Amino acid sequence: MRRLAALAALLAALLAASLPPAARAETVVGLRAGWAVPWGELAKSSALSDSIASMVPITIDLGLALGPSLVAGAYAGYGVAHPSRIWREGCDVASARCTAGDLRIGARLELRSPSGPWGALALGYEELRTRDADGWVTELTFKGYDGTLEGGFDLRPAEGLRIGPFLGATVGHFSTVTSGSDRVLADRALHGWLQVGLRAELSL
Repeated sequence: MRRLAALAALLAALLAASLPPAARAETVVGLRAGWAVPWGELAKSSALSDSIASMVPITIDLGLALGPSLVAGAYAGYGVAHPSRIWREGCDVASARCTAGDLRIGARLELRSPSGPWGALALGYEELRTRDADGWVTELTFKGYDGTLEGGFDLRPAEGLRIGPFLGATVGHFSTVTSGSDRVLADRALHGWLQVGLRAELSL
């Protein structure tokens, strides 16, 4: 899963090296935090919302600003998921501690306007891990790939600093599930996240 981030960093470095010295890229570091709700299915006939009610994702972006309108780079994020009512009630009956987390990592390309609006496309790897401390299966990890469309509006309160709200929509599918060993999911289905949040970004 590190290959996507490494590839994004390599491509950004090559693009930056091809620019004339006067137009060399700035390093851009961003932090995004938000709230996300799921849609779709873990696998066919198994709704993601039956397991996860919502999620609070924190994402770090690292990229190169290749001119005033383009940023290329990588992202890595982790979301703390809130169990759904169905899952929570089952855990309460068993007096079990149930938790879940979502890891996402990949490459990202952003187009932006000096006046504030921006849009981005991201492609990456996703890993959703669920834990049931006292369950028959204590841990399940779903692995797959996804794509994300994002958009937002930035204010510029200080030189090199951008901050503002954003919206995001993710679509992907899980191809394997792990519980001791990897198993291919035969009945794959689409799933994703709808997210709203706040982003802060610093140009170095």
